[in-house]
Amino acid sequence: MKVKTLIASVALIALGTTAAGAADLGAVPVKAPPPPPPVFSWTGFYVGANIGGAWANNNWTDTLLFTNFNNNGNNGPNGAMRSSCFCDAPLAEDR
Repeated sequence: MKVKTLIASVALIALGTTAAGAADLGAVPVKAPPPPPPVFSWTGFYVGANIGGAWANNNWTDTLLFTNFNNNGNNGPNGAMRSSCFCDAPLAEDR
């Protein structure tokens, strides 16, 4: 009987100490959520360029108005450069 009482009291002390230790830890601090990612914006200055070419060699006549579209040797390069600046104004609800 003494052995059963000893085992029961040791088990009760072990379980009681664990529960008391967990209660002594206190509340876990809550971290603030991370900030949302920035919204993508096209605001800024842009520079662009393109280059290409065209080759055409045709000779045909419009049968309705009898116009001759003779553009033999209409060949060559073409290209363009551009720049732009886009400024994104804040909306009224963003202020």
